Amino acid sequence: IPDNDTQKFLDTRVGDAEIIHIQNSHLLDSEISYIQSISHCHVYPSRCEGFCLPAIESMAHGKLTIATRYSGFLDFCNDENSILIDYAIQSAVDSEFVFPGSKWAEPDVNDLAQKMRFIYDSFQTGKFKENFSRLMKSAFETAKQFSWDNIAERLLKILKSAAGIDKLKSRRFVKITPYNDQTGIAEYSKQIVTGIKNSFEKCWVFANDDSNTKNLEDEDYVVRNWTCGEKSFSRVLDFITDNNVDTVHIQFHSSTFFSEDSLSKLIKCLKEQNIKVFLTLHSVVGKNFDHIKNIESLNLCDKVLVTSKSDLHYARKYISNVVYAPLFVDLVLPYPKPWIKRQLGLDENETLISTHGLLNTNKSVMQIIEGFQIFLQDYPNSKLVLLNAVSLDNYASTSLFNQIKSYLKEKTLDHKVLFISDFLDVNVVNKILNASDIYVLAYTDVGESGSAAVKKGLQNEVVTVVTDIKQFDEYKDEVIKIPDNNPETIATILKKLKSSPDIYKSQLQKIKEYNKKRNIVNVQVDHLVLYL
Repeated sequence: IPDNDTQKFLDTRVGDAEIIHIQNSHLLDSEISYIQSISHCHVYPSRCEGFCLPAIESMAHGKLTIATRYSGFLDFCNDENSILIDYAIQSAVDSEFVFPGSKWAEPDVNDLAQKMRFIYDSFQTGKFKENFSRLMKSAFETAKQFSWDNIAERLLKILKSAAGIDKLKSRRFVKITPYNDQTGIAEYSKQIVTGIKNSFEKCWVFANDDSNTKNLEDEDYVVRNWTCGEKSFSRVLDFITDNNVDTVHIQFHSSTFFSEDSLSKLIKCLKEQNIKVFLTLHSVVGKNFDHIKNIESLNLCDKVLVTSKSDLHYARKYISNVVYAPLFVDLVLPYPKPWIKRQLGLDENETLISTHGLLNTNKSVMQIIEGFQIFLQDYPNSKLVLLNAVSLDNYASTSLFNQIKSYLKEKTLDHKVLFISDFLDVNVVNKILNASDIYVLAYTDVGESGSAAVKKGLQNEVVTVVTDIKQFDEYKDEVIKIPDNNPETIATILKKLKSSPDIYKSQLQKIKEYNKKRNIVNVQVDHLVLYL
């Protein structure tokens, strides 16, 4: 390797530590395996990795493994099966394998030295097995999941589920949806589209051109050719005709984008051109609407997708082309809470409670604050983070924002409650939720069918508390449901989780099991199969 200067470093080093450097690159696999098998500990302080086969091989030998808490290691390394090193993100330099502007993780040498010293001292005092047998056993169990047979079996399962998807390569596809703004449906659509767009001959996203919350630059496949309240869809239909589009998928939510009547007319126009039409209803029936009864042309759609089983059961009473398309979880790599709290400059011993969602009255933010006040009496070393952005499209939220700020000042809670009303990058939101100990969504029922906010909590492996309403009926044991949004009810569940470590740990395990089933990749494949 051109930039391998290990021997040069060894030649100039100071100290009497015994180091054996094997430079022979022609060792047999059996010889490498033997060296791995006689070692007690394997150390990989890499700045970045794609996957790092040597590390998983070390674990397959049941050996204690040290690796950087970053990059490809985290595909299989965690605090239950390995020892992870802290790091700092720095500019990548002194290597021909990096591009200008690249970043990598510089391992914390002091942290590495401290952990290696503890391992050495444990060996010297005869406590090696006592201190590390659990980690090594877990490492071996993890490695078994990555055997050639297991990986081949998983790959075959994916290939079988995707049989026939190659036929989509001759299709021209459009998704009509908000895009690149702060709405939950825009984020949902983007996560689906980015995974499936290359499966078609051509793929476009038709987005509204009057968004007040657009926060990202549009990709070259995004066309802004409709307006909220649209009635004619003339620009949409002209583009579809001019570009020989044959498949259209419309995202629709409680008449927010355009009316039920306009949607019905659009579906009819598309079907008159022999276009395949798919429609996702992100809400089906509520106090003031019933899309199943009111949208006349639903039966013309090739498929109507709903995101909850209760919506599926209701829709099946009236239409035959409805299918269940559950919400997915876009998995992130959760970090240990003490570590991520330190990275964010927080007290790692504090209990961090959070909530999230566009600020409006149904989010019950005031009730969460009042519940937190009650909780604070028993657990004063706690903080509440309100990730409730104020949308320019929601005029009532400004008044509520001022009301909350006044209340926090009046009750001198400013030092205990952090209210973030700006729209944050999704990665920042994930980090804050990742650091949270408990996540509360005490929403009231307004007839919506799902919530991207719940997914945020689950994907970051934070114990999630929700009210027992229709919007959350898709979620079962992976969340904790409370009967109402009263402050006393919220305070009671917070105290229970804080005082019952076994219940807390059990809930985290349920979340991990749920995340495996609802991986976004599986949902993307399911969507492609639907289009067939």
